Amino acid sequence: MAIMKTKIEDCASEGERIIYNAFKNNLSVEFIVYSNLYIMDVAGDRRVANEIDFIIYHDDVGLLVMEAKDWRIDVIGRVDGQQITLTNGVSNKNPFSIALNKQYAIKNKLLKRAEFESRVIPNKLCMPINSCVCLPFITRFEWEKKLAELQINNPIDIKLCHQTVIFKDEFEKGGVFGEEKHAESLNRLRNLRSYKFAFEFDDAQKKCLDMTLGIPYTEDTLVKDIVSHPIITVDDNIIALDDRQKEIANNYLKQMYKKPGHLYIRGVAGSGKTIILQHMFSEIATDQSMKLLYVGRQTELVHNFRAALESGSYSPEPGAMGLSVCNTYDVKSYAETKSADLIPNYLVSTFDGIFKFVFGKEVYETLCGDKEDDKGKKGKYPESKEISKYIKENLDSIPELFDFVFVDEGHNLPNEWIKFLVKTTKGQESGNLTYVEDPEQAIYLEERDPEKSGLEFKYREDLLLNYRNTFNISYFALSLSQKQALVLKEKNRLSLFKKSSNPTITFKENISDLADIIVDKCISWERQGFNLFDIALIYPMQNDEFTKKLSDTFEKKDMYLSSQYSPYRVKKMFPSHADKIIARRSKNYKDKKNRSIQLITSWSVQGASYKCTIVLLDQFKPAWSERVKNNLMYISLTRAMDELAVMFTSATKLYYERAEKILKGMEEVALVKNKNHQDRF
Repeated sequence: MAIMKTKIEDCASEGERIIYNAFKNNLSVEFIVYSNLYIMDVAGDRRVANEIDFIIYHDDVGLLVMEAKDWRIDVIGRVDGQQITLTNGVSNKNPFSIALNKQYAIKNKLLKRAEFESRVIPNKLCMPINSCVCLPFITRFEWEKKLAELQINNPIDIKLCHQTVIFKDEFEKGGVFGEEKHAESLNRLRNLRSYKFAFEFDDAQKKCLDMTLGIPYTEDTLVKDIVSHPIITVDDNIIALDDRQKEIANNYLKQMYKKPGHLYIRGVAGSGKTIILQHMFSEIATDQSMKLLYVGRQTELVHNFRAALESGSYSPEPGAMGLSVCNTYDVKSYAETKSADLIPNYLVSTFDGIFKFVFGKEVYETLCGDKEDDKGKKGKYPESKEISKYIKENLDSIPELFDFVFVDEGHNLPNEWIKFLVKTTKGQESGNLTYVEDPEQAIYLEERDPEKSGLEFKYREDLLLNYRNTFNISYFALSLSQKQALVLKEKNRLSLFKKSSNPTITFKENISDLADIIVDKCISWERQGFNLFDIALIYPMQNDEFTKKLSDTFEKKDMYLSSQYSPYRVKKMFPSHADKIIARRSKNYKDKKNRSIQLITSWSVQGASYKCTIVLLDQFKPAWSERVKNNLMYISLTRAMDELAVMFTSATKLYYERAEKILKGMEEVALVKNKNHQDRF
């Protein structure tokens, strides 16, 4: 029995199911069979979606790409060069040419991996690769008779000869693939090769072949491989999909042409939600006829997404080309041009930005009202409820502009905003919108439920594995933010991740007493080998007075505070020290000589990761609910990949006492495990 890498449910037609069962039941165990794969390729300036019916691998055959057709002999009307016209008048490209094109697509994809490249001949695979056609409802005799009727004397003229076709006879009982005729079936497939040379895949190459072709692992295999296949590959700046994420992206990309529909992805913190969107966006963007929109609520989230696409860091391939991406502020709005054709192909935006892009800047400024801040300046941002009200009143006027819409951190968008984004999607309810969220990170008070917005999801996926944090950080974060249900649900999965030292906690009555401690912690991490630009200081509420003191303390040690906020935001948040922070921002913050630590609020840090983080829990607004406070803590604490330090003051003493109990419990468990380990030896 052959090793089948996909399920029969994936087969789209009756003929494919016949072929699937014939290979599964009658080929020997040395054969590996893939069915209904989805391979992306680029032809000129166009993106081509290649759906592969079957691929067979055997050490003595190589890779064999198969194109299956459910044709009956009576539907073939005319054979003319490279075209086969059916009796219903539909003209089809010759299936062998289709198979050959898909063979080249797979070859190009495999050549990007060093594991498959020949060590002897450059730009050649280390194994043979060929293609053929399967006609499970047409016998060899029927085919020859039809060619005679059509006066096709030489089948080679249409590149569909007997050597490259597997007919109905061979799938029926008594045929080569109809019974367990292992020697005959091997010989039949071996004869389909155009050339032969010695090769043999090892287990690592076979596993790599699975990953390259987008074959999902089973849950058991995925759990075993979590530690050996981390989400970060090549180097710390290039992000790759793991097998579960690749399965989600490939399955959706595979279905979107056949059956468009909205995709819902729910994932815990650090599960790679944004990375999936980056890969899907970049994959679809190879088709330059598509118009794509990415939307997030936070400016920093959108900025980071755009930077990843433009730098090519979304791709696991070293030296990947970046995309030319526009923000809504870079181009004339739809409200000005009233032309969908003038919209850039690749657009990223905050929700405020896309709202202004569609409805116009004047509408947005009107919604800002006449409210003034403490210094007498009119507000720059309208209340979200005002935007929601305007959308509700003008829902029917929203145009369909984008082929695909990607909504990141959707848990921060009210229902009316989601309705707006659905309306901008071509096909609307039957269009292609990908909605990503983690309800445990929802921090705004508006009603937020995508189901109540009328959005119906055709596809649903869950991401349950946190790749960002160590076990110690993840367990501490979940416990302190009172997410016990997640702790119990993920306990077994959490235990799979790498361990680290426990987070450190510090308590001081006054926040001003924490400045020296924060600076000393950063110096300590730098001595451990961490770069200062990999350190972030995160806090729920900005404190301008303390920030100035902290900045002065850093400068005494030749260190500086920086921020990726816009100059406007920096001046608004830290007026007494804005100039110095902006000066550091203008430099390359990842330059070691810059010696800058990133400063960011809990509200803006969603989607970001840092090697080390200091979370300053000084105070919360009285109006914030306990849910919002816990979610803000959860967001802040789960940004750290390796090291986490949490600072408390008198205003958050209750949370400090809770943190003490959690760490004490973690240390007791560690001592018990260590003693049990010693007792065994």
